[in-house]
Amino acid sequence: MRKVLKIVRNTLLLFLFFLLFLLLAGTIVFFSVTSGVTLNTEALSESATAVHITDRSGAILADISAGGKETVAAEEIPDHVKQAFVATEDKRFYAHRGVDPKRMLKAAYKNLLSRSFKEGASTISQQLVKNTQLSGEKTLSRKMKEIRLTFALEKLYSKDEILGCYLNAIYFGHSAFGIGNASDFYFHKPVSELTVAEGAMLAGVIPSPNRYSPFVSPTLCKARRDLVLKNLFTQGYIDAATYEDALSTPLPTQSSACDKPYLDLVYAELGEIMERERLTIEQCVQVRSYIDPSVQALLEGLPQAECDRVYAVIGNEDCGVKGYYSTCGNIVRSPASAIKPLAVYAPALEENLIFPCTPIPDKKTDFNGYSPSDYGGETGGYLSAKEALAKSANIPAVHVLNALGTERSCAYLQKLGIAVPAEDMALTLALGAMQRGTDLLTLCGGYTAFANYGLYRAPRFIAEITDGNGKPLYTAEPHSERVFAEDTAQLMNGMLEYTAKSGTAKALRSLPFAVCAKTGTGGTNAGNTDAYTLAYTTQDTVGAWYGNRNNEKITMTGGGIPCRTVKRILESLYPERFPEPFRENHIATVRIDKSAYTNAQRILLADPIAPVCSVLFTKCKKSYPPTERSDYYSHPTVKKPTLQYDGERVTICMEKNTPFRYRIFRQCGDEEYVMQDGAKTVFCDTDLMDECIYEYTVIPYYRAENGKEYSGKAIRLPKVTTKKERIRIPERKHSITEKPWWE
Repeated sequence: MRKVLKIVRNTLLLFLFFLLFLLLAGTIVFFSVTSGVTLNTEALSESATAVHITDRSGAILADISAGGKETVAAEEIPDHVKQAFVATEDKRFYAHRGVDPKRMLKAAYKNLLSRSFKEGASTISQQLVKNTQLSGEKTLSRKMKEIRLTFALEKLYSKDEILGCYLNAIYFGHSAFGIGNASDFYFHKPVSELTVAEGAMLAGVIPSPNRYSPFVSPTLCKARRDLVLKNLFTQGYIDAATYEDALSTPLPTQSSACDKPYLDLVYAELGEIMERERLTIEQCVQVRSYIDPSVQALLEGLPQAECDRVYAVIGNEDCGVKGYYSTCGNIVRSPASAIKPLAVYAPALEENLIFPCTPIPDKKTDFNGYSPSDYGGETGGYLSAKEALAKSANIPAVHVLNALGTERSCAYLQKLGIAVPAEDMALTLALGAMQRGTDLLTLCGGYTAFANYGLYRAPRFIAEITDGNGKPLYTAEPHSERVFAEDTAQLMNGMLEYTAKSGTAKALRSLPFAVCAKTGTGGTNAGNTDAYTLAYTTQDTVGAWYGNRNNEKITMTGGGIPCRTVKRILESLYPERFPEPFRENHIATVRIDKSAYTNAQRILLADPIAPVCSVLFTKCKKSYPPTERSDYYSHPTVKKPTLQYDGERVTICMEKNTPFRYRIFRQCGDEEYVMQDGAKTVFCDTDLMDECIYEYTVIPYYRAENGKEYSGKAIRLPKVTTKKERIRIPERKHSITEKPWWE
């Protein structure tokens, strides 16, 4: 027993010595790494955080900073506003000395259990140091410097001063740095007038300004605000009456004004990047956008309309937004028929369910209680997939989606950045019926996948973010995801180019370069509410939407004003050099049998010897051509001829309206004669003998252009037995004109 106790004691001593060694070594490393680090007090008071937005060439577009308004003094910030941030961000703020060991251990334990680093432990003091004193690198040495500077901060400033500096430096989303800018942006009032509910909302926005903004997601924003209010109540900062009153306070609503729509979306994307990349804006950074000033000026200078409108131009190569204009923000609407290429035809081509020439029924059909109609009425016959898309026919689109399946369709839409909730997974999706819908930028992004031959990248506004020294903090990801095979995209390009020439987007057909397009018109029997045109070249994708944010009716369709607007944009984009045509290196042109296609709705490769007049030319994937072949000409087949015997003559009638000739053989005993060789379809045989048995054989054949003959199977007709005495018509001896009438 003594030996066991001795071993345990020695083990504990060794463990303690090891801990002491680690503590000593850590202390030496800590002071070594942080030696010479000093607190820059000017950065705290001047709120040096600044963001410079530039165009694609580097020219400055806008400057935003925490100093955009005067720094708000700590004493001007109401206590309930300060308490909202403390209760949520750092509830032991007034108890710790800058670093909270208890919180650090708790966060480490949770991260260990989850095997991740989701749980943070930075106090308000540490966040202030991180935002104003250090670079953006994420290293252990940086963390050590942060801790030492935090201790220095706590020695020099009071808790109230630290909290004031923190609130003046943090980012609240929508380009609002500092609580002064945030109060003005969200509530149009000074900080001193903020209510308990308003202060709680601002505190709730901090973890993810882009996600929790009331103008982005009111539901999430309210949940966050209510959580902050609960913290205030449970921690004793507010009473029950104040708590209940604040819970019932409505969130702010965004102003309808949209003075700088492009910059608004740059700021929104900046917030997303900061959250996703865990990026903090320390001191001065430069954000290089994709904007092309000439394109932006073009969009802003387009004629005004009586309704709201949104325009977008995206460069296909990098999917950067060159220009964006909106009178109603990045509005989300039903995509109408503009969704058909993305949700119906491209997925069906990818799955090899259709060819561009596939005949699809265009007659009234009941799909388990859903019976769509075509705008302008259905044809009652068949339309090729290419023609159905060009005319934006609804019934064929529903037929294709029904064959494809809504789940597979939505899987492709998901890859194109278009989320479809479960309640929208129905055949009505073929017509763009979506409860929430999507925005014009997302639709344009989907079309860039066709222009880029099946590769997709989400549209973006920010190309690069660098710090004050030019060091890259973020670079737009160049990787693209393949959604469609290259041959699928090339077929879609051909179909949509046809739509721009002969379909609903034919207002673009006079353009002197290759352009693909699709229109869309949404609404009800009471009138239209949305009008779209989406178009693209090999260089750019352009979109236009017209409608009203309050869903008031409009008098236009997608093929009208929106299409003419897109044409004007495209004409201005290429004043000197036209874009290259689309390549078709994975596409084959095949000959199909015209008769089988027209009469039986079958896609058969034409007989190699078929004349041009009986052939249709269509495009397909080289990797997936039609496989069935017609032998109509090389193996002529006709309906069995009819034979009639009236006692005097034999009449044989062949099938009419064929390209074939007929050889007719007659056999009587051992003798066989060729009675006809030609294109006549009615043959009469009067050279018959009494009491004979005749047998006729018909052989159809086709004589090709080179003179070679191709014969079909011999057709034997029923035998004919002539009568013993046939009725004979006596020959006329004299003409009626040879004697006077009276004789």
